[in-house]
Amino acid sequence: MFLGIDMGTTHCKAGLVTEDGRLAAVASRPTPVHSTSDGGCAYDPDVLWQTISEIVSEVYVVCGRPLIACVGVTSMAEAGLLVDRTTGIPSSEFVPWYDTRALSQTDKLIQESDLQERFAKTGLHASFKYGLAKLLWIQDHHSDALKDAVWLSAADYIVYRLTGTMVTDYTLAARTYCFDIASRSWDHDWIRHFGFSSTLFPEAVPSGVPIGHTSGDLLDGDFPPERR
Repeated sequence: MFLGIDMGTTHCKAGLVTEDGRLAAVASRPTPVHSTSDGGCAYDPDVLWQTISEIVSEVYVVCGRPLIACVGVTSMAEAGLLVDRTTGIPSSEFVPWYDTRALSQTDKLIQESDLQERFAKTGLHASFKYGLAKLLWIQDHHSDALKDAVWLSAADYIVYRLTGTMVTDYTLAARTYCFDIASRSWDHDWIRHFGFSSTLFPEAVPSGVPIGHTSGDLLDGDFPPERR
């Protein structure tokens, strides 16, 4: 069977699909969100991973523990977090796409850019939703979190927990306001303009490209942080 995982704004979902396209089982849990002391919203990465683990185990058991041929992961587009590039330990919580704490940083993006050029490169108008604005907010308020860190979207983080590989796809990279959609590459000059390392973002690949393997213990209820 094929396993699909989705981290959505309101719910996390897992589904198993047969080779002929029939939905065999689906499980859902509310996406666990909490308020922060400064009036924002956040997702705890460990709580989120446990939620994903539970729904994956549920559909796997319901279907009689079948052989899983491949796993596909999707998520809300702009939510992300910082992860230590060496240890894989989160350096921040997830910042949801709808969190508005980066409004003043969005003004900075507007003031320090040629808006027509930015739109031509990214296909986007500056917004608090995008990864760069959120990273500027972190830089202003929790700069230590940026040390040796990489920005991963929600789906990227789940993929990392499954495989040990830090990677994103073009569609999610394009929601950071740092990705050149024509060349399909990170805009390193733009990233460095704000004092960020050129290694802040992971490798970007086309959707559907196999990027790693997970071990069988995932489906037996044991969820270690790294995969080989």
